[in-house]
Amino acid sequence: MYSFCLNLSKDVEASARERKASAKSYLYGRIVYRLRTVLGRDASLWFALEETEGSERRLHLHGEIACEATELRKMRSALRLAGGEWERRAKAFQVRLETRPDAGAVT
Repeated sequence: MYSFCLNLSKDVEASARERKASAKSYLYGRIVYRLRTVLGRDASLWFALEETEGSERRLHLHGEIACEATELRKMRSALRLAGGEWERRAKAFQVRLETRPDAGAVT
């Protein structure tokens, strides 16, 4: 089990906000689709939406996802695609996966 934080691209965030109460379902569907495409299987996961404080108020996700250590590269790729890829120099900051799901924002 890995904790994750996923920052959304501006386009994906705008699409999620347009859906109002169904924003989480929309994002869940994007993640499940990408996981199936990249990993070739379903993965157990949960997440919560959070909005940053300040003037920009950006949506992002915190959660946990089940995968093997050998799948981390593919998992990161699938999450990045689901969140809407960022430009090349910034995409290292889009997804954070950690091996300690009982620490940090997930708790």
